[in-house]
Amino acid sequence: MPHTRSQGPVKPPIDKSSFSTPSFQNMSGAGSSSNPRKRRIKYRGNDRRVYARIERLVDHPILDFEEDTEERGKLMKNVVTQTLEHRVIDWEWLQGMGTSEWVAELLGPRLRMAMDACDGPQYTELTIEFHCTFHHKEGAFAKNNAVSFSLGRNLYEMNIAQFGVALGFYTPEEVATEEFVNGLRGVYNHARPKCLGPTDLAEFWDTISTQPFSHTNLITSVRDPIYRYILKALATTVVARKSGENKANWLEIFVLMCMVEKRNWNLASFFAWSCNRPRRGGKRVAMDLGPYIARLAKNIRALTKYKLEQMNEGMPTVRWDVADLQLAGILTHSDPPEWNFEVSAPPPRQPVPRQRREIPVLQQPVRQPRPDPFTPEVAFDYTQQRFDQIESRMRVDH
Repeated sequence: MPHTRSQGPVKPPIDKSSFSTPSFQNMSGAGSSSNPRKRRIKYRGNDRRVYARIERLVDHPILDFEEDTEERGKLMKNVVTQTLEHRVIDWEWLQGMGTSEWVAELLGPRLRMAMDACDGPQYTELTIEFHCTFHHKEGAFAKNNAVSFSLGRNLYEMNIAQFGVALGFYTPEEVATEEFVNGLRGVYNHARPKCLGPTDLAEFWDTISTQPFSHTNLITSVRDPIYRYILKALATTVVARKSGENKANWLEIFVLMCMVEKRNWNLASFFAWSCNRPRRGGKRVAMDLGPYIARLAKNIRALTKYKLEQMNEGMPTVRWDVADLQLAGILTHSDPPEWNFEVSAPPPRQPVPRQRREIPVLQQPVRQPRPDPFTPEVAFDYTQQRFDQIESRMRVDH
């Protein structure tokens, strides 16, 4: 399967001031009185121990935020939301399709490791606590509070290097390299250091899709089924989401562009961007990234008081199967299935009338005349007619 690749930009010199030795700053959920500038997360009840699984999530101490706080508002939306069923790549199946080496080369060892790490347990209380408290200061790459969140009722503040080490995506030695510091960090509408803009995504999208770049970029419009497969896999792991399953968002297009064009990009900064996405909450969506949040809590040893065995386990992670890939138009329905290189065309759009005279006249059926209403005058006339008919018949009989 031929693919063309373009070389990425020349790496700029390393900025030694953009990183520091990873060390996790941990404070209690109530904040630190010795440093009032630190972020504070307020709770209502005491930090009590839990000895059994709690059925009502809002009764758990790690979710007992004070009223009229940002965290409490997010909790009310997220507490009714189920955890997402994440899906990871089935490498054995890819090996049988003869494309495992090509997909592994595209992903690279680090991203492959991160996507495979999604194959782990997730816990509802931890996932909700993380999403209710996570903050990402965009552009504050090296600051010690670039990201902040609470796990196990403990507040953590880190820079991006520390965040990458805590997730297990990098080692302390790797975050001090030129590759980490100068890697692309995301896509924004306004210019930011070491970031791309929507124009860069649009230029790349036009090279792989039959449809122009827009607010709705359909995965089914991508010509190469391998690229379609990777976009779907990203949307169920590091960019996990339930809504818009056939749409490629900016994060997924950014990752695919960096893979295809061999650009250097920063996975830790990208994951902070993914965690900071707005989430609606409610019963129609699902809480995502739960396996990564559980992995993060274990790595930083956040659960000294609250044990995972005493929490509600979320949906298990599964693997992409043939039926799902056929339904997504990535595989053909033949036996055996093959990669589908046919691109489905979007449904035709009806032209919208722009002037009143262009709006077709709505033809209404002619309504039958309605009978006269039954009034006292009508009743009197009807009675007189009946009397006249009776009298006429009586005369004829005599």
